[in-house]
Amino acid sequence: MEVEMEEYLEKVIAERDAIDLKETRDQISSCFENVTCFMMTHPGFGVTKKNYTGDVSVVDPTFLRLLDRYCERVFNRGDNLIPKAIRGRELTAAELGAYIKAYAEMFESGARFPEAATMLEAT
Repeated sequence: MEVEMEEYLEKVIAERDAIDLKETRDQISSCFENVTCFMMTHPGFGVTKKNYTGDVSVVDPTFLRLLDRYCERVFNRGDNLIPKAIRGRELTAAELGAYIKAYAEMFESGARFPEAATMLEAT
């Protein structure tokens, strides 16, 4: 399954005609030393209901298997636990948390973003 995920990522990052998407792909590639993806299935409609209580038994079994594989991939292989870096500089946990919090607050508050064709251009 990981092979299919890698093929999908290569297809998404591949050269295309649209200029704005090319710039986005180039910026993603230049910001990170290594870009990978891990695709997940939908967790099931039971978890999308307003009365969902967190009961794992209603979560789609395929989603749970993929979640287990993802956690194994990220946390159980020491060589995969690499500090995040922006433009070659490693981020501290506090800095990464601050970036995530700032983005979430911008979206939550309905902040007006600078005119840009993509979110990456705005940041």
